[in-house]
Amino acid sequence: MGATPILLPLRFHDQYVSFVRHSIANVTEPNRHLHAKYALLLLDLGALRPIVEHLYSPNMGATAKAPEDMLRSLLAMVLCRVFSIDDWVDMMRTQPFYAIISGFDPDNVPGVGTFFLFVDRLLGLVDNPPKHRRKPRPKSRDTKSQSKDKNKDTVKHQDIINRLAKRIMKAGKALKRDDWAFDPSAKYHRFEAVLKEIFYTIFIPKSVELGLIDLANLYVTADSTKLSTYANPHGKRICSCPKGKPCGCKRRYQDVSARWGWDSYRECFVYGHSLYELCAYSLDHTVQLPLVISIFDANRHDSVLGLAMMHEAIDKLHLPIKVGTFDKASDAMGFYSLGYEHWDVAMVIALNERNKGHFTYPPAKLDEHGTPYCAADEPMLYWGHCPDRKRLKWRCPRKAKKGKQVQPCEHECNCSQSPYGRVVYTYPKSNYRLFTTIPRGGELWDKHYDHHSASERSHKRKKWDYGLRQTRTAGRERIFLRAMLMAMAQHVEAWAALAARQGQLLQLDPAA
Repeated sequence: MGATPILLPLRFHDQYVSFVRHSIANVTEPNRHLHAKYALLLLDLGALRPIVEHLYSPNMGATAKAPEDMLRSLLAMVLCRVFSIDDWVDMMRTQPFYAIISGFDPDNVPGVGTFFLFVDRLLGLVDNPPKHRRKPRPKSRDTKSQSKDKNKDTVKHQDIINRLAKRIMKAGKALKRDDWAFDPSAKYHRFEAVLKEIFYTIFIPKSVELGLIDLANLYVTADSTKLSTYANPHGKRICSCPKGKPCGCKRRYQDVSARWGWDSYRECFVYGHSLYELCAYSLDHTVQLPLVISIFDANRHDSVLGLAMMHEAIDKLHLPIKVGTFDKASDAMGFYSLGYEHWDVAMVIALNERNKGHFTYPPAKLDEHGTPYCAADEPMLYWGHCPDRKRLKWRCPRKAKKGKQVQPCEHECNCSQSPYGRVVYTYPKSNYRLFTTIPRGGELWDKHYDHHSASERSHKRKKWDYGLRQTRTAGRERIFLRAMLMAMAQHVEAWAALAARQGQLLQLDPAA
């Protein structure tokens, strides 16, 4: 006997469009979900088969449902604002419209288990199920006295950013190419690899082709958002120790990778994960689409996540980013150094004014050459360059002269009492933080910074419009799957909106 084929023959996009046209003629179409049909008619999943065929066995098991139809059905579920796969399967079986736009015969709709098995294949969980057992973590220290504003604790992460920046620059300068492509050999988490390859092979190139993402002038903005998990942070006891007494035995956690993190927007702690996104924007049109998405621990700082995401976008995907716009949480010198010395990216980052106006002594006056003068109107002595912060150090001209008879200063009572003398720092034009490629505060700088909230609006679409907050999901892998499906839906809906403006929907669906 020959081997049983595990996948049905590929159905091309023209065949899918023809199937929808003929099958939906005698079916009632709900007006509130017609946008899902128009969007899916524009989605060609012909390139999906080479990406996922290695997830199926060529000679074992029954014939599987076509992965193109399974993924299209999950996207239709997101577009129709349905949060549960169980509810979606019921809708397809009771209302043929939803089965037809997914590509299924209304009399042969796959079951709930088939969808979850397909999800596990995409996430790499079929052969490597997640581990749920671990010992409970010790109680964290009291954080009430600590600053919980993500923009105020950037100082604590300066050294981390500088070390990461040196490590990235040590690996060599990135080669920026116009013909960017997804590199399957790049290191990704197992649950990210297939989903990102689908996203960067099918969705991003189509948006570039339609002009919604301009690679010639690629501008990005970024931000994170906290996603709470449906799992219990305390886990479930699996030992036989007496109840009511604490023990150090392993417990079962439904979401073993979840962490506690501070949500500065809602001013509360969240048990879950951080979703960080680079969003592409343009100064010529208002379309803003997700470009690079990853999920991290909830207790990670935005400056660390932003550096990791830019490293992925430029060094792994070779995206030709020209301008990166970030909020003041990313105001770290290592971030600027990477942008100007390694990535050739103009950084538009608001200054974190954490120490503005906190002067112990009156500010020193500067002459036309940038030399500071002390209160006694004497030029201060140059005392070296601080390479980590790109600044110049100046000392008191009297106390810096060792071994010499120094006359007492009449302004000593109003100056530093330290034996070292007063120290003043000035910033040369080589300081990337203050003297940016796009002049800080100029008209062009303001235009770019006005788009820094694009990633926040993208998060809002996922969490509120597509129902990511209402979805009862636990596990970093499954939450990331939902977020990626919603990012794909954002691209598909942008295609449909563009086609509607250009009158192209009538070519696919005369009923439009």
